[in-house]
Amino acid sequence: MPNYTAAELRQRTCADRLLLAVDGHIYNVTDFVGRHPGGAGLLEKYAGRDVTDILRDDTSHVHTSTAYHVLEKYHIGELVDDSDSAVRQRVSTPDRASVCGGYKRWGSPGKLVALSACFRPAYVVSLLCLHTTRRARTLRYLRHDVKQLGLIRYEN
Repeated sequence: MPNYTAAELRQRTCADRLLLAVDGHIYNVTDFVGRHPGGAGLLEKYAGRDVTDILRDDTSHVHTSTAYHVLEKYHIGELVDDSDSAVRQRVSTPDRASVCGGYKRWGSPGKLVALSACFRPAYVVSLLCLHTTRRARTLRYLRHDVKQLGLIRYEN
């Protein structure tokens, strides 16, 4: 599972995707918003933030173990400290849940389609540079790892 800093958590939360952090884990609760007993507004108020203290606050509301069990199916990643971000591995491909819009860039031979959304532009530029310098090897890698996520596809 991918790692996110607090800044990335805020950045990747957008109008059509609601991410929360609890106990160092990141959850995409977009599909749960409509079923939240406290209402959608409560979740939207804390979108992109660590809500561990709020969930544990017995004075405002007590969450049952069932609430934590339901939350587990929305687990998409881990929250890391900003100081750890320099040493974490950045070669893992972002999962489908991390995309919330973007632009298309069409390559030349074979039409390599890259969708850049919430990731840094340098990430896509690096992929396109690899495409031009090591075309065959890179296309196999992209088709195998990224195509199944729907972020980049190779068209004949």
